[in-house]
Amino acid sequence: MKLHQLIRAFLAIGLAGYAVSSAVAADKVKPSPEVEATITKTLKATFPEVMIAGMVQETEDGLTFFAVDMTSKGDKIDADVMADGTLIATEQAADMKTFPKAARKALKKATKGMKVVVTEIATTYAEADKQNPTANKSVKLAQPKIAYDADVEQDGKKGEFAVDAEGTILESPKWLKAEGKEEKD
Repeated sequence: MKLHQLIRAFLAIGLAGYAVSSAVAADKVKPSPEVEATITKTLKATFPEVMIAGMVQETEDGLTFFAVDMTSKGDKIDADVMADGTLIATEQAADMKTFPKAARKALKKATKGMKVVVTEIATTYAEADKQNPTANKSVKLAQPKIAYDADVEQDGKKGEFAVDAEGTILESPKWLKAEGKEEKD
């Protein structure tokens, strides 16, 4: 009798887990075929050998866009592209050794004593239109902005440092700021 109750309990837990994961997946908006074609065209123009793994809609900093998981020439790249095909940003995993010397030095100093989980190069091509923040419009930058990032963990907390090529810190973990331990240039 107890065996049957145990089996039913495991079955119920499994079904509940499936229902929750299905509900979460249903919240992820996929692009229409037309939007997907526009996004693919944009990415192929920038990354001719792109292989797209998936796209889901996200909203960040006042912009609604599609987050695209892809590879190009064997490198994993994350891209943010608006429905009209505007490329907002990309993030590509990279070895810190490939970063400019000043960026590498600044990240090593800032992350001292922390576990560096991943390093990447983040390139911003367009930003939210600050003149019209509610319109979901972007403004293409004259030149892309490049940041060198390190995702870190310390004492169970996760965060990110970003620096420019000169080593100026552009971003540090929010929890570090709250503790008053933010690295100064």
